[in-house]
Amino acid sequence: MKRLFQLLFLLLLVAWYKLYSDWSLEPEPVKTALRATSYGHPPWLRECRKIYLDVGSNIGVQVRKFFEPERYPGAEVLPLFDRSFGPAARRKEPSAQTGLCTLGMEPHPALQGRLHEIAQAYQSRGWHVHFYPFAAHTRVGALLFQQQDGVGRGTASRIAGYGPKSWWPFAWEDRSQQVTVQTIDLADFISSLPASSVVLMKLDIEGAEFDVVPRLAERGLLCKSSIPEAFIEVHESSKFSSIAAGERFIEQQLDLARNSEGPCEHTVLNVLDDESFAKDVDHDFAGRTKPALRLSPEDGHSYMFGYFDKWAVDENNQRVLACRIPYADQEPSESAEMVVGFVPMDGTQQFTELGKTTAWNLQQGAMAEWLGPQTVIFNIRNSGGGDDKSLFQAQVVDAKSGETWLYPRPVYALNRPRNRFLSLSFQRLHWLYRGYGYTIPDSAPEKIPEDDGLWEVDLGSQHEELLISVRGLHDFLQLTGRTDPITGEAFAEDPETAISGYWYLNHAHVSSDGTKVAFLFRSAMTLFSDSFDFTSLILMDLSSRELWRVPKVHGSHHFFGGFLVSCDALGTFEVEFKASVRQLSWQKGTDGHCNLSPDNKWILTDTYPDAYQLKKVLVEERRGESVYLLGYYREGGQGPSSTRCDLHPHWDRFGCNILFDSTHKDSLRAVYRLDLDAFAFPGCTPQKKTAGKTFPLGPVHSGIEPWGP
Repeated sequence: MKRLFQLLFLLLLVAWYKLYSDWSLEPEPVKTALRATSYGHPPWLRECRKIYLDVGSNIGVQVRKFFEPERYPGAEVLPLFDRSFGPAARRKEPSAQTGLCTLGMEPHPALQGRLHEIAQAYQSRGWHVHFYPFAAHTRVGALLFQQQDGVGRGTASRIAGYGPKSWWPFAWEDRSQQVTVQTIDLADFISSLPASSVVLMKLDIEGAEFDVVPRLAERGLLCKSSIPEAFIEVHESSKFSSIAAGERFIEQQLDLARNSEGPCEHTVLNVLDDESFAKDVDHDFAGRTKPALRLSPEDGHSYMFGYFDKWAVDENNQRVLACRIPYADQEPSESAEMVVGFVPMDGTQQFTELGKTTAWNLQQGAMAEWLGPQTVIFNIRNSGGGDDKSLFQAQVVDAKSGETWLYPRPVYALNRPRNRFLSLSFQRLHWLYRGYGYTIPDSAPEKIPEDDGLWEVDLGSQHEELLISVRGLHDFLQLTGRTDPITGEAFAEDPETAISGYWYLNHAHVSSDGTKVAFLFRSAMTLFSDSFDFTSLILMDLSSRELWRVPKVHGSHHFFGGFLVSCDALGTFEVEFKASVRQLSWQKGTDGHCNLSPDNKWILTDTYPDAYQLKKVLVEERRGESVYLLGYYREGGQGPSSTRCDLHPHWDRFGCNILFDSTHKDSLRAVYRLDLDAFAFPGCTPQKKTAGKTFPLGPVHSGIEPWGP
């Protein structure tokens, strides 16, 4: 007990020393201080008549707001830019004509690459932008820089020693994350710029403002004649008891501002922390992307289509399926209704209802898809309750007459050439892979059932047949070994790692000629989760029922056109039945929802969120090197992983438009369209727009009569 009290006393002493000592108030320069011989000003600096000086640029968002304010609606800094430099249209004109320039300053080593990309891209667009890799201070030298990654007070990188006060003795700065950076005297730096050219300055330097501001005031730079206006974020500091106390100190320094002639009219100083869009809206510094057109109504509701492998657009390329949902940030309850309908392709946002369903999820919707020129198929919950095998059904709706027809099993994937559809257990998916089944009470299913698996249902006779059971697939998998005997290529995963798990099928898709089906066979060691422990991509020949396990790929997302394209974390692959798997040059190491253009010449895909929470939509040439970056979209307003809104981009009928779901605006989920004409995309031609159906859809059903009893 005595030793315990001694330890506690020692901890209190250390905490007291840390809280009240002055060691961190003035960071000492490291012994290997660098000496700046020049600032490395760009040659066009002498052309600058009005400069925005962005001190503490971080990832460069405020500079981007200066030139591209339309990407940052509602940002607090925009009125300051308008007031000091004129309207956005004026700022977008070439800097050589306007004399408007932006200079940034950011010492973080990891951010220099991105800032260089911004400056280079903006220069190519005619805008004078330059970033200096310095830390703003009161003297030239070198100091330790504490690298952190975060947004908000107390989370940003800063010069070591300028952090907020903490009583906890173990809250020392992480020395392993400290690097040496070049410091400059900010007052000298400003004095080296063209006289009176800085008309607006931002100061966001994570606590160093309490040394830098007095220095600027002392040098006469906080006078209106030198810098008319500035905005500053005041941070927590060991020097002051509160942020309010720090703000009072800054105001006092401003009142002391004077120039060589004595007291002056001081700079208009705004205490402003514009953290809006802190992780930026995109990486499109060169301005290659175009705005997407919102197709679903802006009526306060969320809308979605569903999965990327379904036909969302009718045969005339005029109507797009869109489903209104009650929320987009939680799993649907058993009674939550989705309203299935469509909207015009032209963006007039008029929603036409086709029906309602409680059989849906936020990843794939209700499997809604155009079946014929006027007919749509989607899943519903059995109104009679049903047993364990018939809780859900497929329903066909005639969009013109409103007539409906029911099928005994839910639809998963259409086989148009064979006039059939594939089905599997959505209740099993709900228990084993959250987000892909339909909500029912939790229950422990059989691990390897013999009476469930991949079903085929005839659209005309309603006859159903079990193509392969979960047990049959499990037994087949045990025979595949580690290497494919046909191609000699190794399999990406070993099923022994999850052999005792719960097995299920997912992501079934039929080839365009109707002869083969691709699906994922997976195992989950735990119930009611949104993860799995083993996955394998399997192809089946529908005539012979022969199975082939695809080597080289993990299996994540795939699309069957004239051949199978498969995307997972290993890359993008072309797959033919029992042939060597060919890896494409695109998307190596990046998963996405890839699918083929109607002519099979282009691959459309997306990405999962990057470090800035941005997702991309891309079109890549299958046999060439062309890549079209179509847009960046931020995820927002989502709940757990099973409710996330992946973009799931898909083509229209003619390969001229891209449709996708997104939550990037107002955190509401919506259906959007990108017109490829705006990107000078060569895969879309006027002939294709007027040529009618180009994708091999097989026999076209002109009505519902052949399917009903």
